[in-house]
Amino acid sequence: MDTPPCQPVASDATVSDLFSTYETVLRQVADSLASQHALRLRTGRSAPWFDADCRAARRNCRRLERRYRRSRSADNRRSWVDTVRQRLQLYRAKKEAYWLNRLEQNRRSPPQLWRSLSTVLGRDRDVTGATGHTADGFAKYFAQKIDDVRTATANHASPSVIQTANSTLLTFRPCTQADVRRIIMASPMKSCSLDPCRPLSFEKPLTFCCRTLPAW
Repeated sequence: MDTPPCQPVASDATVSDLFSTYETVLRQVADSLASQHALRLRTGRSAPWFDADCRAARRNCRRLERRYRRSRSADNRRSWVDTVRQRLQLYRAKKEAYWLNRLEQNRRSPPQLWRSLSTVLGRDRDVTGATGHTADGFAKYFAQKIDDVRTATANHASPSVIQTANSTLLTFRPCTQADVRRIIMASPMKSCSLDPCRPLSFEKPLTFCCRTLPAW
């Protein structure tokens, strides 16, 4: 505990001195954990469906937000929240209408249709030059981090293990056909859009499947 906040306070220290010490120590801690560095911001392109109506709705939302921030009125907040919800609905409608129209125009041209689908799925984005990170730099960073941890803990004693697990798994218990059938039949009888097969359709071929399991 050699840091200034842990040391006794001088008798002639003023409030300004204490705040200065506090700020200095916090800055040192912040610099050690997340050092300050420059960032390069890139302005992204607007979505193709973002038209004049969307820009007008965005400006109106910002105007109502500024009015609420100044007044802190409940009515102004309600107006701002309602307008934001309307703006999101407008964005969703514009986006759906644009892409449906795009797919409808390219339905007779498979190459154009696939290009439109790639744009919808985000596969046409060039991510190769987005950052300066490389696989070698990524591996070097973690290797250096491991070396730093080992160097920092080289002179420390090994941690003492107070309690360990006593249970072990040496063998597997055979699973019979009755066990497989019981587990499957005990599962919830339901389905969803990701698994549209009806659960009851497994009941009839279940006996046949259980008989073939030992052969696997």
